[in-house]
Amino acid sequence: MSDHETDTGPTTPYAELHRVMRGPGPLGYAFTIAPPVSGVPKGAPIDSHTDPAVLMARAEAVGGGHAAAAVCGAVRAELLIVDIDSCAELAKTQVIDAATDAGAVWGYEAASGSPDSCHLGFAVTPAVRVAAAAAIAAVRALHGLSKTDVDVRSKDHHLRYPGSASLKGTGRCVPVTAEGAPMTAIAAAKRLKAALAAVDDGALDLEVTPSSAAGPRRPTAPPPSATAPPVPVVDDEELEISRWDLEPERAWRAPTPIAAEGYQILDRSVDPKLRERIMRDRTSASYTASPADKARWKRENGSQLATDGAWVVYRSGIKSWKLARPYYRRYRCFAKFAALDAAARAAGTPAVHSFKHWQSVKERAESWRPAMPAPDAAFIAQVLDEIARWDDPDAVAAAAQIVHQRFADGHGADIPRPLAERTVAIWLSVSPSTARKRLTTLVDRGLLSLEIPHDRHSNRHEAHCYRLRLPSPKYRTECVHDVTRGGTYTHPLWGDLGQSARYVYDCLTSEPSSTSRLAALTHQQVGTSTYGVLRVLRALQAAGLADRHGSGNATTWCRGPASLDDAALQVGTIDRHTALVATINTERKAWHATTPRTSYAARSRLSYLRKRQHHNYRTTAPANDQLRLYLAPTVDDAVSTPRYTLVTSSPGAAYQSRSATEEDVSHVPGPDRLERRSGSPTDSREQSRRVSLASNRTTPPVE
Repeated sequence: MSDHETDTGPTTPYAELHRVMRGPGPLGYAFTIAPPVSGVPKGAPIDSHTDPAVLMARAEAVGGGHAAAAVCGAVRAELLIVDIDSCAELAKTQVIDAATDAGAVWGYEAASGSPDSCHLGFAVTPAVRVAAAAAIAAVRALHGLSKTDVDVRSKDHHLRYPGSASLKGTGRCVPVTAEGAPMTAIAAAKRLKAALAAVDDGALDLEVTPSSAAGPRRPTAPPPSATAPPVPVVDDEELEISRWDLEPERAWRAPTPIAAEGYQILDRSVDPKLRERIMRDRTSASYTASPADKARWKRENGSQLATDGAWVVYRSGIKSWKLARPYYRRYRCFAKFAALDAAARAAGTPAVHSFKHWQSVKERAESWRPAMPAPDAAFIAQVLDEIARWDDPDAVAAAAQIVHQRFADGHGADIPRPLAERTVAIWLSVSPSTARKRLTTLVDRGLLSLEIPHDRHSNRHEAHCYRLRLPSPKYRTECVHDVTRGGTYTHPLWGDLGQSARYVYDCLTSEPSSTSRLAALTHQQVGTSTYGVLRVLRALQAAGLADRHGSGNATTWCRGPASLDDAALQVGTIDRHTALVATINTERKAWHATTPRTSYAARSRLSYLRKRQHHNYRTTAPANDQLRLYLAPTVDDAVSTPRYTLVTSSPGAAYQSRSATEEDVSHVPGPDRLERRSGSPTDSREQSRRVSLASNRTTPPVE
């Protein structure tokens, strides 16, 4: 009989977990909590021992089964501990993703006892520790959090061990699952052993073999260089504009909670017996599955269950992969793609199967349009015919975008539809104040009528609702604009050069045209270098969109060799439009925040984005030969919205920006003047500097 079997001293169920976590070096200490031990101040040490399990057993004996003190001690050097205080809902998932992307293995999570707080533990090597700490710091800066909110503990800092009481007197520190459910100390110890063994199986005396079934979410990780998140590149240690700024997290409307039926769909899994029969039917010539089994398999196979679950998540208002990813990791309906991602990580390849599935469902939803009834189609055609003959290019572009994106989507052309000025601002690539003026112009011309006004008091999550009208023919002129869906008027470049430049550009062809002829076609004055068609032509020439031949009265113009994308890079449209989208999305995030902390984080981020605009900081831009600034707008299945995409030659490296429209946040101050006045050529030295910066930067990866 061993000495352990004859030991009658106090024991704790956390002994094995403490043994795995405990590091060599300083003693473990037990601290008092509220109410303090008689005569001992709160927070003062009351006991010490080299083994934290002994202290825990003593504290549990005093507390009648629950620790009556906070037991703290050192942790092993292979563990990177992150203490998230009062912001777990906001930052926990991104901290885990950042650390695991850097090569760390998630193996420990505990509810610290305080609201919205937790402890995270990652198994790391010395090199991965540095990379993971930097990645977590980037997440912290992204949300405007302090080092006390997301505290990356150094190897010398003590940790409050699981099972101990909180010094704040709010609860106990207990290990939890990835979903936040309490778990036993034995299961937590097994999870942590697997994580540590996955990092270095031979160097740790843990008596465990790494297993993908019992291990953490990411038993292995690609090389840090392949998946490292964007790092700060500005002097004030703030983050560059990231893909999270450009991708709206959710539909900007009142939150739609998932119903009980939705959770039932998310919790569905493939019947193993049905799978066995179907696989046997496919591999064995002597067995044939019944028609009922085949019909059921068509409805309940892994891909179909995942698609049904993704629709549940999408209809709840979630639009970004950042918010959809926890659902893919948590619920059983996505087991097929979780297994494919795990196999990809084990093979050292990018785990993008879940991401691609979510993107396919999202793109299908955004591009779907029901058939438009014949009366609605005839009415839309009449409206577009009137718009095409207006003499104001800015009003024409705004009207065409609104008609196509909002009223010609098959959801009703004669009913009031929500329309927010910040949505129009992204469509036209102008500031919200300019978009407000364009909306006012359309109302004054009779194209739109305000039917249902909303404000912060009546309905804070809804936008004004407008009804489409047939405008009066009194605004008809001899002008003829291209107002077809996806015309050149949708390109963000015209937010810099102006829609009047777009009209002149549409009139340019490969055949030379005189300045006076172009002025007649566009119904403008010939002008000089400061006004009229000549000013616009010189701006187009500076951007490479127009070529000039001859001089004096013999001057002719034809379309230049540059594409709209090349001109956008030269003018700086990428930087301006990216800053505009990031600022608008952050303004909306701040207004629709559900907690004070998320609101504070969004407003801190918004302050930084506006500072970037004030100091004219530049965002990440692809090289000239990789640029693809814009794709045809797509629409939401419920509310039509545009999407502009920056696509590079790197697979999966895409910036997506889409803005829903079911809100009005006009009270939030927008950017003062995001767009430059059209017609003034950019200084050549500034152009050279931008192109040089663009050629030396790369686009951050999607995953």
